[in-house]
Parts: sequence; C-alpha cells; structure tokens
Amino acid sequence: MSINYDATDEFGKYVVEHVRDRMVKEIADSLDGKGMHYVSPPPFDNEAQREYAYRLAVWAVASTLGEFFFMLDDYSDKFQLLMNYYGEKIDLVEASDDLTGDLLSEYGWIARFSQYIVDKECRF
Repeated sequence: MSINYDATDEFGKYVVEHVRDRMVKEIADSLDGKGMHYVSPPPFDNEAQREYAYRLAVWAVASTLGEFFFMLDDYSDKFQLLMNYYGEKIDLVEASDDLTGDLLSEYGWIARFSQYIVDKECRF
C-alpha cells in the first residue's frame, strides 16, 4: 500500500468515527428522547415513521460530508486538506482519486469503519 492510501484511510476512519458515527448516534438518541443535544422528536404514529426520520437524518449527514468532499475536489486549486502523517505533510485531496467515493463506495470508509451501517445498498 502507498503512504497516500494509508493516510487517506486514516483520515477517513477519523471522519467516520468522530463525525459521522457521533452524529448518527446523536440522531438515534434524540429520536429516542435522550442524548446530549436532546431535541424533542415529533410524535410518530408508528415505528415506520421513526425509521424514516432516522434514515433521512443519517442520509443528510452522509450527503453533507459527501458534498463537502466534492467541494474540496472541485476547488482543489483554492483549498488543501493537509494531514501530518508520521511527519510527512500529505494533501489528502491530491492523494485521493475521489474523497466522496472514498467515503461512500461499497468498500469505502463508512462500509469499513462505521459502527452504524444504516443502508448497505446505499452505503450511508
């Protein structure tokens, strides 16, 4: 494996564990009426409505991360995403073929590092 691949994977693991999974847990807790940032959930008539709200919120988290990575890819002439990887500075946008794909693909960061796989088909 190349150092760039290892660095992007380490970054992806941090993104999934410290951003995406934390938000997914917070969403689930909030919908269950608990959690640090408790927001009173709307009354659900049935479990299907709660599940829909949960899946929609989780999709929004993944989509927001994906759009952020699209922006970094599209404007790589303006932005850098630098990582200090064992003493070497690596521009993760240049190191990756596609950060959004790294996040959402079948063998991407969510599929490999998340504790909360909500939809295996859509991988979010």
